[in-house]
Amino acid sequence: MRHGARNYLLRPNHLYLIPPYSDFSYKCSEHVDIYWLHMTASVSNDRNLFSLFNWEYEVIPPDTNKLVQMFKAIINLNIANGIQAELQLYGLLTEMIALFICADNSAGEFTQPGIDRFLPVIDCINENLGSDLPVEKLAALVGLNRVRFTTEFHRLFGVPPAAYIRMRRIGKAQDLLLNSNWKLDRIADELGFCDSFHFSKTFSRMTGQSPATFRNRRHDNMP
Repeated sequence: MRHGARNYLLRPNHLYLIPPYSDFSYKCSEHVDIYWLHMTASVSNDRNLFSLFNWEYEVIPPDTNKLVQMFKAIINLNIANGIQAELQLYGLLTEMIALFICADNSAGEFTQPGIDRFLPVIDCINENLGSDLPVEKLAALVGLNRVRFTTEFHRLFGVPPAAYIRMRRIGKAQDLLLNSNWKLDRIADELGFCDSFHFSKTFSRMTGQSPATFRNRRHDNMP
């Protein structure tokens, strides 16, 4: 499997974490059974969890049999209704995510110096996904000029500001496609795309599938 700039050899009884919008693909010349799930993970103010902490992307679960049962329970809870099922699902997902957090995050502090300074920028982006977000406006929030802001943002979050904004818009679009009946025109307008064609083209380029194909997943009994 490959994502980011690394190759990972999938090994039996291991657990892998694939960050959002990774250039992800995998291949195997023999039969293989894979348990997988897709989730949205965020913290307060809808901040992307993966942008705030350091992560391991390959771990050995302490109890493989328990992990398999967790996957099966998540599948069943995902199609159940009620607050009890929702809370149980949240607990299982949290327990699974916790396996990937690096030990140096144990104090609950941000792992990259300076990232806390950019949290107002992240909040501004999340709260204004449907609006124009010029780099100059975002840079002013942290008292930097455009060039310095872009350089520091890229260093901390791994992508330039414009790319990060696109990622957040597509992430929100995924949520709307799965959890609302909004038409593409409305989603495009809500998230600042000029029209549904531009939205669909961007969505397909970043996710590898059309909005319609992605939306149809909600009819499948998969997490």
